[in-house]
Amino acid sequence: MSMPKSAALVSSLLLVDLVAVTPAWAADIHFVAGPTLILEADGDELIVGISGTLDGLKKHEFVELTFFLLATHTVMCANFGGNEPTSKEVPSDFSIGFQLLLESETIDALFEIPDVATGVCPNSNWTATIEDIDVTLAELTITQGDESLECFLDEDGEFLC
Repeated sequence: MSMPKSAALVSSLLLVDLVAVTPAWAADIHFVAGPTLILEADGDELIVGISGTLDGLKKHEFVELTFFLLATHTVMCANFGGNEPTSKEVPSDFSIGFQLLLESETIDALFEIPDVATGVCPNSNWTATIEDIDVTLAELTITQGDESLECFLDEDGEFLC
């Protein structure tokens, strides 16, 4: 039993439509490298960053990057008078957002968050040092026009987009 010509024509038109739609998916915003979370402590300062390489961006249009981090960090308090050092876990949650006009698809955004250990130690005679950072939640959203890409940090410390 053979297929009527009209059915064969409709069938091949549908196939052409599906093939023609596929490249549009490839143009969406996506990472070709990264994103990578940068999280470091420098004394009582926390350094947070995102790095990666994007594709699918429109040239000469603003890109909005919004980053939210929920974490706890351990602060070690030391006193030069000979008192025993103490440590304390401190919650640190903050949201960072900015707009930028990317000259390339590469993102290297570092944020210094000073004095996250302020007020943890008994008084100003003690020196606060961040010892350990434990991330509970990290979310990254990249928006350009009506397109957006959302990424979440998994248990292994890798972003899933």
